[in-house]
Amino acid sequence: GAAGGGGGGLTRRARLMLDMVVDLKNNKKTTPVANANGERGGGAEDDQWGFPTAMSKWLRSSAAVGDAAVALRALAYDRLQRAETRKGQWWLPEAAGTDAWFAARRGQGAGDAARAASQSEGLELLNKARGLRMNTEARRAIFCVVVGAEDYADALDRLLRLPLADKQDREIPRVLLECCLQEKAYNPYYEVLARKLCERVKKHRMTTQLCVWDQIREISPAASSSEIAEDRGRDAPPPVSVRRIANLARFFAGLLVWNALPPVALKACDFVGDGFGARGGTPSSPRSKLFHRLLLQAILSAPAAKRGDVHALFQTIAARGSGGGGGRGGGRGGEELAALRASLGAALRSKDLTSGLPSGGGVGGREYVRKGAEEASNILAGGLA
Repeated sequence: GAAGGGGGGLTRRARLMLDMVVDLKNNKKTTPVANANGERGGGAEDDQWGFPTAMSKWLRSSAAVGDAAVALRALAYDRLQRAETRKGQWWLPEAAGTDAWFAARRGQGAGDAARAASQSEGLELLNKARGLRMNTEARRAIFCVVVGAEDYADALDRLLRLPLADKQDREIPRVLLECCLQEKAYNPYYEVLARKLCERVKKHRMTTQLCVWDQIREISPAASSSEIAEDRGRDAPPPVSVRRIANLARFFAGLLVWNALPPVALKACDFVGDGFGARGGTPSSPRSKLFHRLLLQAILSAPAAKRGDVHALFQTIAARGSGGGGGRGGGRGGEELAALRASLGAALRSKDLTSGLPSGGGVGGREYVRKGAEEASNILAGGLA
């Protein structure tokens, strides 16, 4: 892996990874031509025909040789020996230096420049992936596809065609969520891509749900974990930034409203700890309360066309929390959903729910969210919206 020079100090393994990223970005695969020794050309020392790069540069730059002589690299000696193939060949006086030939040469030069630009962009993506702690080749490849795609459809197609080994496809939702949380301002591109991915491949729904739950636990880690860390002499984990909390709330809300994740995924949110509900619970941290408020605001700020899906979301929680919904209301799961139903209803009636929202009745305004909260609260209480 350490062998190989040139290429800006890249090893052969790094050059191979860079070529794979460029091929993924360009949605095509380039196959280098073998040279006379049976080795694959097109590397840092040989050109695409297998000739040394220094010779190729000299042929292109030398005025004595001429531009037309460059094509001799692709000429086999046996073709010169066969008389029947000589007619119309470019090296004959009547065919050499035609406009069509020089046009093809200019097109080839433009293609080389485009490939060099793509390699430079691919190297930049790899550096960004390392900066975001994408510490495996699978994660780096997924990151380059997600960030370097033209749109969500292009990214989805390339993600599904990645040659990932068994269980490595679980890294796709993890990388996707991490990219979303790292954005300075919320980017709905990641939400749409995650939705389409869950629709296309059903097993990604559970992986995405577990990834979201892991991030929710990081917002408000258990008190016992902090105490254990202090007892062992380690520093407590740093608090999650408000930017990540806001992005996670909108990402989670979007997946719930569009039914990419089931409504019961909300049971990971401890609204009881916020002071709502009949039974007491472990008090939530200020950042956890902020996440719950932003999450409810994002759900209730769904456009009017999605208001029916929002009602269906709370109807499912009401049905399963009361013991209905397909027989899943019994046991510990039923108790959790019943507590979620009660605490969620109280949270929807809280005066702090519309805190930080702009005034007005437009989508995302205080009046709009307050009206949606009243409808959802009525649904959870067993009434109509």
